[in-house]
Amino acid sequence: MQEMGKVVRNTIFTVLVVFSTAVAIGWNRQVAHYQQPIAIGQEVLTSPTVVAGDSQLSLSLELGRDVVKLGQSQEIRISTVPHAQLDIVVVYPDGQVNSPHTHRAEADEVGRYQYRFKLSDFRHLGIFEVKVRSMLGTRASQTSAKFALESWAYEKPANDYLYPLIP
Repeated sequence: MQEMGKVVRNTIFTVLVVFSTAVAIGWNRQVAHYQQPIAIGQEVLTSPTVVAGDSQLSLSLELGRDVVKLGQSQEIRISTVPHAQLDIVVVYPDGQVNSPHTHRAEADEVGRYQYRFKLSDFRHLGIFEVKVRSMLGTRASQTSAKFALESWAYEKPANDYLYPLIP
């Protein structure tokens, strides 16, 4: 009889754990579904309230490589004022900005932030642009840099003419 009580208790406990896990997963999906994405477009990066003079923050952007091959990582190094809020937008060759590489961050206590990401999709071959906006209070500044994503087979021809592939 005591064994039967343990079996019933363990079964009820297991059912409760499975049910609460299912509820938590559903709630998490619902929160992610209704959460607003970081939609940073051209109009956000150019603010009319930012003027030259005292309102500018120091901001510099360095890319690890000017040309990235498929599967390699690109490193972004940003220098600005300490604890500045950063909007980092990676603009794909097709103009897409809502990607896993577009995000918000905060500079550390010396004003630096480093970010590394890997590019490995043939659909995105071309020129990428990285735009960074630094904000602290009412002051803001922005900068951008470009790099190319190429396949491993691509080499720039000596005469700058690319011969078409013939099947």
